[in-house]
Amino acid sequence: KRHPNGTLEWSTPTPFSIAMGYNLQSNSIQIARALSVLANGGYLNQPTLVRKIVKKSKDGKQEVLIDHTQELNPYPYPQIIDESIAKRVVEAMCFVNKHGGTAVKANVPGYKIAGKTSTPKKIVNGRYSEKLYCPIYGGIAPAEQPKFVMVVTMDEPRYGFVPGIGKRHNGGNCTATVFRAIAKRAFDYLGVAPDDLYDYPYGDPRRDLKQSTSFLKRQQLQKLYNQWNQLPAK
Repeated sequence: KRHPNGTLEWSTPTPFSIAMGYNLQSNSIQIARALSVLANGGYLNQPTLVRKIVKKSKDGKQEVLIDHTQELNPYPYPQIIDESIAKRVVEAMCFVNKHGGTAVKANVPGYKIAGKTSTPKKIVNGRYSEKLYCPIYGGIAPAEQPKFVMVVTMDEPRYGFVPGIGKRHNGGNCTATVFRAIAKRAFDYLGVAPDDLYDYPYGDPRRDLKQSTSFLKRQQLQKLYNQWNQLPAK
């Protein structure tokens, strides 16, 4: 496929760049829409910025001009991913926020959250910058029976490495912490009860990893990883 000017749309390194999240551009709404596909079982919805527009006349009558709150059926949108595949991907994304993942700071104790970090470099004068980033953290909360999808984007956070913390411009540090703060308040506002019981931080009396399903799954994955890499069991 070629651009209107005749040049090839894909260059030789394009497949390798796409494999690590580069070479394609998307905005926050597009990313949120992609996450929502996974959250609702593979259905591609149509995001809107306006919920409802009502025109009220002088006699008190109301005319609904736009209404995105009413649906003819639960899923009026096309299914583009098989539901079983969407569930598998969401399950894998739940480990991103747990110990060993890239976004532990996005974890809200007591809840299963599926998430993904991204720390893309910005393009400056046609080249990827080494110091200007636009990190992102996108999450589905809760992972099972989701109530919302949220994407946090931070344009050009402070660049640098902090001992004991890591790279401050990484999505797992800057945007993940913002996601956690908003998600905690959203859970309280929406009245969402905790669904990941027992998997709480050290020192919390509710912590009981022997009964935590997410912790047991992490143990299984660790054993499988050690087996594949021929590492001694811990």
